[in-house]
Amino acid sequence: MAHLGHLTLRVSGLSILATIAGAAISAQAAAPVFPPAVMADLRDMASQCREVTNKPGKPGTAVRRVDINADGRTDFLVFQGEYDCEDAVSLLAPGASYGVVTKLYLGQANGGVTKAWEDSTWGPQVVRIGTATAYTFDLMGSICGDRRGSRVAVADRLSCTLQLRPDARGKWGLQPLVRGHPIAISATGQGK
Repeated sequence: MAHLGHLTLRVSGLSILATIAGAAISAQAAAPVFPPAVMADLRDMASQCREVTNKPGKPGTAVRRVDINADGRTDFLVFQGEYDCEDAVSLLAPGASYGVVTKLYLGQANGGVTKAWEDSTWGPQVVRIGTATAYTFDLMGSICGDRRGSRVAVADRLSCTLQLRPDARGKWGLQPLVRGHPIAISATGQGK
């Protein structure tokens, strides 16, 4: 009888372990999977957050997936300003006169990514221009042709909307809108 009780206890212990292991696998399956370069950016943001709050924070919507160059591969836009650093919201957020790190990684045939662009911005909008999906940025100051610099208040500086796209040589950067009016499709690039 004691032996049977021990066996029952052991089976219960295995059942509990199996349940815990199953929950861990489910949690891993639900976690987003990003290429190593994107994961490195997320680890860097977590480290910055941890330095200030002793907590790593969460990716939030810092990583957006969209096929920006219409090649059938997933591309990734990493915007540091949307990393969720609880208790230090302003740590990674853009300020009135400065943006934060924003990077574009283009998907490759081998499943990897290549960093195509990096700059400081106030935040991307995922839009449709005609039939193409694009990222646009509302900006202000010298990039919009305002040469007055610090002689005017930030709120009085010229503003413009620029599109992230390649130039004639294939180099990615912020360019004037090609044509048409941008129509927002979602905050994450997944469509509404």
